[in-house]
Amino acid sequence: KNFNQTSKLVQIGATAAENIEHIGMKCSYIITMVPNTSNVLELLDNNNTGLLHISNKNTIFIDCSTIDPLISKQLHTNATDNDCYMLDAPVSGGITGAEAGSLTFMVGGLDETLTKAKV
Repeated sequence: KNFNQTSKLVQIGATAAENIEHIGMKCSYIITMVPNTSNVLELLDNNNTGLLHISNKNTIFIDCSTIDPLISKQLHTNATDNDCYMLDAPVSGGITGAEAGSLTFMVGGLDETLTKAKV
């Protein structure tokens, strides 16, 4: 939604998606890190039209947002129902940790999914 930030990433080599469908069709790994539970639901579920429902089979989703754990479990079920994989990986450390390269990821999910996610 923030095209100014997107253009900065494109300048250093990223590819901008035209729309959410483009992301679902082109990406094998989708990492989300948004402010809250409702934002995650909008991106991933959105009344069965979010990324979990339109992405290719075997897509690996890694959500780094800090959200309601019950919602995270439901998203895992939705991913599995759509032949995808899901990891919950909230981050601790904030801006200071990011700048210092010392963020901590607390990863939850199936061991099989974590193994698949390691690139």
